[in-house]
Order: sequence, then C-alpha cells, then structure tokens
Amino acid sequence: MARIKVGSMEIVAVQDLEASFPVAGVFPDVPAEAWTAYRPIYPASFQDENLRLNIGSFVIAGGGQTILVDTGLGPKTNPEMPGKLVDNLKADGISVDDISTVIFTHLHIDHVGWNFQDGKATFPRARYVVQQADWDHFSAQKDDAVVQAQVVPLQATGALNLVSGETQLTPEITLVPTPGHTPGHQSIVVSSGGERAFIAGDVGHHPAQVQETGWHVGFDNDGPMASATRKRVMEQLEQDGTRGCFGHFPAPGFGLIVRDGGRRVFRAL
Repeated sequence: MARIKVGSMEIVAVQDLEASFPVAGVFPDVPAEAWTAYRPIYPASFQDENLRLNIGSFVIAGGGQTILVDTGLGPKTNPEMPGKLVDNLKADGISVDDISTVIFTHLHIDHVGWNFQDGKATFPRARYVVQQADWDHFSAQKDDAVVQAQVVPLQATGALNLVSGETQLTPEITLVPTPGHTPGHQSIVVSSGGERAFIAGDVGHHPAQVQETGWHVGFDNDGPMASATRKRVMEQLEQDGTRGCFGHFPAPGFGLIVRDGGRRVFRAL
C-alpha cells in the first residue's frame, strides 16, 4: 500500500490486480518502434513485448468520509485474473462497511467489477456517484453481461447519485468532466490546505502518454476527444505541479509531471 497526504486529506492507492497485455491490443494505432524511447524511461511498464498495466483504485479519507474511487475488475469478471481489491482494503484496515461513497471515473468493466457479489452490494453503506452521460451510455447496453450484473443494479440500491458536469462533492473533493475515453468520464480533484491532487481515471493508461498525448487506446469511445482531454490535463498538471494519481500506471500510481530532456515525463513519488 502507498499513500499521500493532501492537506488534511489522505489518498491511499489500493491495487486490484496487475496484468500484461499485447502492446498492439491496447494501442493499435501506435507503431512498435515508437515505444523504443520509453522502455528505458518506464521499465516497470513493460514485460517483454507486452505492456504491464496496473488495475488500481484509490481511497480518499478525511472530512469524516472514506471514499473509494473505482472498484476494479472484480473477483469473477475474468476468472483467470481474479481481483484482490477487498482483501487489499482489509490489509490496510479498511472494511467494506467503512466506504461511505464510491465514485466512478467511468463505467468500463475494470472499474466496476466489485460493485456486487452474488447480487449483493459489496459496499452496502455507500452511495454511488457517476456522471449522467456515462450512466446513459452504459445502462443502455442490454447485451453486456458485466454491465447488467455490476452497473444496472446500482439503480435499485436507492443510493445511485447521477451528476452532470463539474460537481463539488465535498469541500475538499470536486468532480471534473474529462470526456473522450467514455462519454461521461470524470476525474477527481482533491484540494486541502493549499495542496492538490488529481485522480485521473483513464485519462492515461501508460506513462508514455504524458508526452504522447495523441496516443489513444483502442477502447476509447472518442479517440480525438480523449487525446484533446489528455493534452489539456497533462499540460495543466505540469504547469500547476499538482500530483497525479493514475490507476493504470505502475502501482501505486502517484507522481509529478515534469520536464526532462525536452519532454514531459511522469516522475513517480
């Protein structure tokens, strides 16, 4: 486990699992030779010819709340890669009953997998916060078994909170739209005591995208919009010196975006 302090708030990185995927399967439009420069910069992000991707969540603690950002791939979504999120939460002293709010950056399967187990809510005391645009997009996917098992039942809990646009959730936490990867993708700004952190969701999947903002993944809903959003976010994080929190970067995913040799790089904390 790893954590950072943001004023009076704390952000804890919690891994569900790590997996490797063929480069071309994740970034189908990026030629193989384009990765050469990034292998020595980010060795932990590669495994032979594959990319190593963390599937991680974050817990924001403070202000009387314990907030979970995304719920991972889950224990049963892919039997060959069972997630360990709940066990890892327990290892850090966080029980499922402690979670007061679940914020979804978006509703892809690797961000919703622990919502329900055998039809029962994994986090029974939580409210669930998602952008209306993402809810509309995903809840309409009647033939997607994961959506039907892990997303649609949120409505019956009575704890589903749909928001639209930038939303201040608490005095320290603001939800900001970062669309492209999905229609209602959102990121989370944590601000306290003059300090800030930015939980980016899938604005970036690999640290090379800090510089290569035009590289978009094959499962972006709108690749050009995702690239434009990523460019804006990376430039802002570099300019402000805000700490970034990236769930798909090598765990724990905390870092700063800085200049090195004329290019932007992700410098892990």
